[in-house]
Amino acid sequence: ATAQTSYHEGFGPMLPGFAYAPFGDLQAAREMIGPHTAAVLIEPIQGEGGINAASEGFLQGLRDLCDEYGAVLIFDEVQTGAGRTGHLYAYQGIGVVPDVLTSAKGLGSGIPVGAVMAKEEYAALTAGNHGSTFGGNPLAMAAVKAVLEVVDDPAFLEEVRFKGRILKNALALIADRVPGSEVRGEGLLLGLDLKDPELARQVFERCLDEGVLVNLVAGTTVRLAPPLTVTRAEIRYALDTIRAAIDDLVGVPVGVSAARPQPAAVA
Repeated sequence: ATAQTSYHEGFGPMLPGFAYAPFGDLQAAREMIGPHTAAVLIEPIQGEGGINAASEGFLQGLRDLCDEYGAVLIFDEVQTGAGRTGHLYAYQGIGVVPDVLTSAKGLGSGIPVGAVMAKEEYAALTAGNHGSTFGGNPLAMAAVKAVLEVVDDPAFLEEVRFKGRILKNALALIADRVPGSEVRGEGLLLGLDLKDPELARQVFERCLDEGVLVNLVAGTTVRLAPPLTVTRAEIRYALDTIRAAIDDLVGVPVGVSAARPQPAAVA
């Protein structure tokens, strides 16, 4: 389904019928969606695309369009689900309910597993209608059960939101150091967009050298998606590492904004 051609290589021929609209552009989506549309598939927060949250009203607009034309609204919550944004699934914090939702990654906490959830009227398959060699295997199901017993707890999710706010606010102070940079995301799915591919690559490599596991997405964004159980001490270490990397590579200590020069004295 993805529009990123790098993910198409080696997996062709691709399933036909997909058309792509710019993320966040409701007018463009409105021009493409009609009676011919079977479904709209979207990440509520883009992951590989650079940790981009949907603009105000965009997802609700898609919900309205799908209702108008009888299309199915599908949320890809492979990255945003299982507590990652501080809600069991991101749609719960957004307030827009999809018809179908996909989940994986954190759902098994390292054990390979995937799931598709659907409203009853769209659930074409019932138990026993479809099987595969490894589908629904007991180990994966036990892992999912164990994960949900921890993650699906209001106190745990509040802690994720709290740690996410700490990390996001601190990253915003670091972003002030680099003109034009910004921080995006929710909970413990955050991106520091440095707007400079070379600087982002060097910060990414410095983090890996110091034992801070981050990723580089969309060319300029350092993605932080730590374990939901990350400690505050580990958050401080990650921030110290990123702060030091920016300080070394940009050349002005963090806290002194290169974007806001001091006014000259007038005698």
